Amino acid sequence: MVGVHWVSPSWFSTMRVPLKRGRLFSETDRLGTPKVVLINEEAARQYFRGEDPIGKKVAVYQGGFHTGAEVIGIVGDVRFGTIDSTARPDVYISFGQARIPRMMIFARTAGDPTAIAASVRAGIRASAPRTPIYDVQAMSSRVASASAQARFSAILLGLFAAIALSLAVMGIYGVMSFAVAQRTREIGIRMALGAGRRRVLGLVVREGVILGGVGVAIGLAAALALTRVMRTMLFEVTTTDLATYVAMVAVLAAAALVASWIPARRAAKVDPMIALRRG
Repeated sequence: MVGVHWVSPSWFSTMRVPLKRGRLFSETDRLGTPKVVLINEEAARQYFRGEDPIGKKVAVYQGGFHTGAEVIGIVGDVRFGTIDSTARPDVYISFGQARIPRMMIFARTAGDPTAIAASVRAGIRASAPRTPIYDVQAMSSRVASASAQARFSAILLGLFAAIALSLAVMGIYGVMSFAVAQRTREIGIRMALGAGRRRVLGLVVREGVILGGVGVAIGLAAALALTRVMRTMLFEVTTTDLATYVAMVAVLAAAALVASWIPARRAAKVDPMIALRRG
């Protein structure tokens, strides 16, 4: 099973679909000339593994191409379903070699695409007055509709991540505050023996960072194991994307540092005499 799409020679440049190998359709590919088709990269991978598809004959059971056509080029993959769907094998047939009673027209403009809708309608009516025109939308609207479910899932997961990060910060803050309260006498003795405020500050912050580092290490291991189940929800990013993991570690490290800083400042302000009396 392959997706079959009828296009004009200029469709690929309009939609910015790159040519990987071979050639695109031309105006000479018309009725009466040898039938030719283009395939996408996924079709080349699935049906011509270890072979060169260019010049090979294929049969497409639509548009009268069941008698065979020559593959003249390979183009980039296009997601015709949802934006987070995987690429599937696609075959492209030129409108010049196959007549079908329907057509979708794409127009690219440097400005607001909705501003030229009336002009496009007038142009179509002038050349095909009996053809109904419907479903006129900007590509941004179509992309938004196609990515709505993925966007909702991303927002929901982002909200859960923000809640988890807040809980982690509060947890580290609580643990460090409790540790400082329990070690008030120790901190007082250290300061009485000559430990400066900066040294006490560094001691508490270092313990908080180590605590956060252990959590980050466990979280990274769990993320590498569990993100594989989210593979279908990812778009143009892998489950082991380095930039994502670096950003995640940086955010968690900053959160641990901030959560440790307040108890550390409180510990550095401890009066040694008061601390020893309380002890």
